[in-house]
Amino acid sequence: MPALAQRLDTSQNVLNKKVDPSVDTHKPLLIEAVKIQQITHDYRVLKSMALTLNHVAVPVPDDISLGDMGLLEAYLHTVEANGILSVNFRKAWADGNVDQQEFNQLKEDTYAVIGKQLAFLSEIERVVQ
Repeated sequence: MPALAQRLDTSQNVLNKKVDPSVDTHKPLLIEAVKIQQITHDYRVLKSMALTLNHVAVPVPDDISLGDMGLLEAYLHTVEANGILSVNFRKAWADGNVDQQEFNQLKEDTYAVIGKQLAFLSEIERVVQ
């Protein structure tokens, strides 16, 4: 945690207090929570906030091609992601049950589909006249 505190330009003691839910006197600012998530790639705070507000936080892929074929590529990525989800669902449901590991995979696949669809939408918006 010392390295994280240093990157946030704060002391380790203050950071420890800010992330300790039992400490009422120190709370992280929103900008600090964002920085922590950017550094750690741990998005539980983001997901918790979204859920509290009846929303879902879905990562949007940053591998969108902006070339002439960008729109077509973005669309094909959505089809491919849907295919992966479909194959994994068929395998998971083959025995009539879905275990926790299968569910985790299906959840990851579903988020990938949504992310690819949002990237596709972004590409459509880019070409709107």
